[in-house]
Amino acid sequence: MKNFNNFYQYKIHNSRKSLGFFGILFWGLALLICLASTSLQAQSVTRTITVGNTPLGIAVSPDGSTTYVANYFDDSISVIRNGVVADTISLPSVVFPPPSWPTPVGLLVSRDGSKLYVTYSAEASISIIDLNTKLLLNSFFAGNEPQFPAMSPDGRKIYVPSSSDGFVAVYSALTDSPTGAITVGNKPNAVAFSPDGSKAYVTNTDDNT
Repeated sequence: MKNFNNFYQYKIHNSRKSLGFFGILFWGLALLICLASTSLQAQSVTRTITVGNTPLGIAVSPDGSTTYVANYFDDSISVIRNGVVADTISLPSVVFPPPSWPTPVGLLVSRDGSKLYVTYSAEASISIIDLNTKLLLNSFFAGNEPQFPAMSPDGRKIYVPSSSDGFVAVYSALTDSPTGAITVGNKPNAVAFSPDGSKAYVTNTDDNT
């Protein structure tokens, strides 16, 4: 396991053009700027909700009342309640002075619903947003092109795959601080857990594993 605590000791690629696998995929979907609500029983789209430019990550609050959507090229989060966009959170840059672009990709809501974890692709970081004040609480290095965060079943740790660096960054969900990183394959992009939390499964795009 790698150990890292200093955000600035890593080289960060501040480029909207360096999107890797997800850039190719989502540029092709750049015109799709709506969120479709789907009925699983009827297996049909029941509603379409217009959000921001190039929506990527999505997360739902623990009580199910609120849905959050990351708008990559708008640097914002759409907040959806009762089937409509009720609010928009503008994301601040955390590394580079303006003009710069957070370019949010993945989202994760804390178990108590008070915080939103957002991965910033171009700024190689994960930011923590207070959902009550909509202010930035903290930010940490997450590797270049961080993807979709996932929380362990016990709610104690958050795992973030770094697509360009080939590791999964690990954070304490209790203290909101980095604890280390696990080297995996090439271009990791998603993490899932066994029900008992004893194993984590990581997909590696360039390795086909």
